[in-house]
Amino acid sequence: MAWFLLVLSFLFFLSIMILISIGEARGEVGKKLAKKGIPVLAALMLASLVGVSMTMGGEPRPDKLCEISCQESNDYYRKAAAKNIAYRLDDSLIKKVEEASGENEKARDSLTVISKSLENIYKNGDDATREKAMKCMEYAPREGLADFLLDVVTRDPSREVRAAAAVALKKAGDESCAEPLVQALLEEQEENELTEAIIGCLDAFGNARAAQMLVDELRKLDDTKDAARVEMLKRAIAAVGEPSAPLLLDFLGGPRTATAESILTLVGRPALKYLEAHIDIHKDDQAIRGAACIPLFEIHLGEGGDVLAHMVNYLKRRDWNGAVKHVSVHYKTFIELGIRGSEYYLIDALNAYGNVSMGEDYLNCGCDLLDQAARAWGSRHGYIVVTGMGEYSGPLWGTR
Repeated sequence: MAWFLLVLSFLFFLSIMILISIGEARGEVGKKLAKKGIPVLAALMLASLVGVSMTMGGEPRPDKLCEISCQESNDYYRKAAAKNIAYRLDDSLIKKVEEASGENEKARDSLTVISKSLENIYKNGDDATREKAMKCMEYAPREGLADFLLDVVTRDPSREVRAAAAVALKKAGDESCAEPLVQALLEEQEENELTEAIIGCLDAFGNARAAQMLVDELRKLDDTKDAARVEMLKRAIAAVGEPSAPLLLDFLGGPRTATAESILTLVGRPALKYLEAHIDIHKDDQAIRGAACIPLFEIHLGEGGDVLAHMVNYLKRRDWNGAVKHVSVHYKTFIELGIRGSEYYLIDALNAYGNVSMGEDYLNCGCDLLDQAARAWGSRHGYIVVTGMGEYSGPLWGTR
């Protein structure tokens, strides 16, 4: 800060010298000096006084700088405070200005000054300075910032700087950034702070093209030989979310089914409609149906507890008979859960282990597929289904 005070002192004494020169001048020369010199003198005096007032007692007080940045009506004074905040590289101060910028136009203007100052600091700094500048940039959004941050993420020689820029980009970017970010991710061989930050961006604005690029790369890898890279891609694909789900369905039931199952589970509820439709199409293929039901049931684990957890274990072991037996024992719970896609295991359970009581529950639970299955089972076993008035106290579809 010593250099700053030295400059201010120079400006102040220069102002005094100009004042003395004007005072000593005579005639036309004095008039010209007064006419041209006084505005210059005023500007120099203002700059020095503003600087001195901000630096009385040494370093400017952080709370005072934030106050000036958000409230000061004098543009010069406010911008000077904003630049001072930027050059401190203190993200807590910048965050305060950002918090005030929502309904405060002066704070928004100051935030733009801070953001542009940080960009200049980045361009002239070493690795450590550039990293600090990018960490601060997370709280200094402005129009056009995403392009600058994306350039840093894809071009800076320091991985740490690129990672910090990617964290900032999560707030400033949009879908147009997704593809270049995926390309940057694919240049990494395993998870690190940069891939972590990029995955955070994909979680915020990943799109179908990003999902396709990632799944295409996944297809090239071996789950065992390329385990570290596969794990990185699994997290990235899951972060993109729903656009990834339909691209993974053709893995199910094949040699890489476990990889697809785990990603679909991470995608969560956005994947359900794709899994349900896939199960409908492949209801007669035990391998594909069972594979699709693993993420289906895992996504619903919070609702079904141990009953679903044990079911998932049977399916992961490809113990189809054990799975059907498990459903037959807990069919009432499965009916109450009402998980779309589980009907086919309930039908298998009825056909393998059914009895009259189970058939009656299927008829009355409110699920059309189970009703049809119960009628077919009854017909095969010589029963006639009669509809009449009465009370039903058994399980109802989807009531848990």
